[in-house]
Amino acid sequence: MSMIDNHDLSAGGTTEPDRNPGTARRATIIIIAVALALCLGVAAYILHPWGGTTDVHVHTAIATRYTCPMHPQIIRDQPGECPICHMELVPVRGTDAAIDTGSHATAKPGADALRITPEGRITAEVGTVRAAYRYMSIGIDAAAAVDYNEATHRVVSARYGGRIERLYARETGQMVGRGAPLMDIYSAELVTAQQDYLIARDARNLHMGMGVGDGDSEERMRERSARLVAASRKRLELLGMSAAQITALEGHGEVAYTTTVFSPESGVVLKRGATEGAYVAEGTMLLELADLSSVWVVANVGEAEVNRLKQGMTMRLSGPALNGEKLDGRVDYIYPAVDPDTRTVRVRGLFANPRLLLKPGMYVSATISMPSRDVLAVPAGAVIRTGRRDLVYVEVGTNTFEPREVTLGLKDGDYYEIAGGDLKEGDNVVAEGGFLLDSESRLSIPAGRQAARGTSGTEGAR
Repeated sequence: MSMIDNHDLSAGGTTEPDRNPGTARRATIIIIAVALALCLGVAAYILHPWGGTTDVHVHTAIATRYTCPMHPQIIRDQPGECPICHMELVPVRGTDAAIDTGSHATAKPGADALRITPEGRITAEVGTVRAAYRYMSIGIDAAAAVDYNEATHRVVSARYGGRIERLYARETGQMVGRGAPLMDIYSAELVTAQQDYLIARDARNLHMGMGVGDGDSEERMRERSARLVAASRKRLELLGMSAAQITALEGHGEVAYTTTVFSPESGVVLKRGATEGAYVAEGTMLLELADLSSVWVVANVGEAEVNRLKQGMTMRLSGPALNGEKLDGRVDYIYPAVDPDTRTVRVRGLFANPRLLLKPGMYVSATISMPSRDVLAVPAGAVIRTGRRDLVYVEVGTNTFEPREVTLGLKDGDYYEIAGGDLKEGDNVVAEGGFLLDSESRLSIPAGRQAARGTSGTEGAR
């Protein structure tokens, strides 16, 4: 037996040879590394199975960005205020901007098209409706004012010189009835005319009492007397004496030294040209009267709408001054000139006014009704009126919108008639959120295209 064997036996050790401790540690590390590699391989297979695309995707954390609820085009990496309206920016998850100006558009719309993301559509609260035909009772609304009916004006003037002894209509604004006494006048000319009438009447009566068979000369004298009486009576009528006053003169046979002037019409005293005790000459304006049982209402209609109107159309009045009542009249006259300052045309309506509810000078709202017709119409909220043109936004693809220029007709309630332009039945028109789209479109398109479509800063001022 060798020395080594004797040493092992004498030491009482095992029969296995000695192992190096460093080798054992290295083995342990290798085993752990192999296990980790297997785990990572399994995980990679689960998350991205082999046999799929060979592209390598690097996933990074989605950053939080911030936008303005009223101006979705404002995108910031940090919270803060909107530079336009100073509202607090709100967080939006994701790296896409809320509004994309067409770089990812799926359709081939025009150069001015605007595409928004679904999130941007929700933020901007964009809603659409279909353009459709509808029967519209179209009416033109206009501001109006009540005026005197000039056809009912009457001027009471002096038919002879004299002195006003008594005045019954003593103030402007006083209501007088037809046949009511206005004033008593003394006139030497009228006194003489009454005396001439009485003399002619007495002469006629004298000749009428003569016998019938007294010759031709007597017959001619009777005819001459009758003509003289008729001429004298006519003169009294022309001087303003009524039939009742002349009959009273014949019955009493006495001259009236003061004569009462009566009102020729019912109405209100607009002007008073004489006072009690004043002397007046022939032709002097004594009183001006206006009958308020009918009045004019003059509406100011825009020059672009007036050519649709015709005489005889219904004009309806409303307003706070009428205490909730609505009054109907008819268009009586359309004036031929345009006011250069307001660019409106005066349209006159004639209204019966038995209760004197309409008073000259009163402001009212007038609606001139036109016959109902079937027209292409959109909600009023869908129309963007820039001052130089009228636009609607049409959805031409999913979340893709394009501005279309239209010509507006008349308005009926909450709808506009589309009288012309690039819009047809069935188009999806933006009814809500159109102003946000238009603002984003103006900020997004290049300056050259802005000039081409006429979107200058002055046009955008609404």
